[in-house]
Amino acid sequence: MDLIKKYSDFICESIDPITYSGGDVTKMPIIGKVITKPVGPFPPSEYDIVEIIDTNRGPIYVANMWYKEWKRIPQLIHGELVEEFIPENENFK
Repeated sequence: MDLIKKYSDFICESIDPITYSGGDVTKMPIIGKVITKPVGPFPPSEYDIVEIIDTNRGPIYVANMWYKEWKRIPQLIHGELVEEFIPENENFK
């Protein structure tokens, strides 16, 4: 049991929490679109993006939809899954 606690503590310390601005993502202005890479049986998809979070592991894109609406958790897309980011204007390149 002690080994599980040590592993659990290690995992929790190595994960930085990801936070976004906290607004209603369905009402935030769209700053661009991402096209995701195909993953397994899932084809590429397109998402409208409202915010980009810079992390030490790469960018995280916040989509304009809820992952869990009742918990107000937005749909997040890690930069490693993104084939292309298409900004709405030149300020977001």
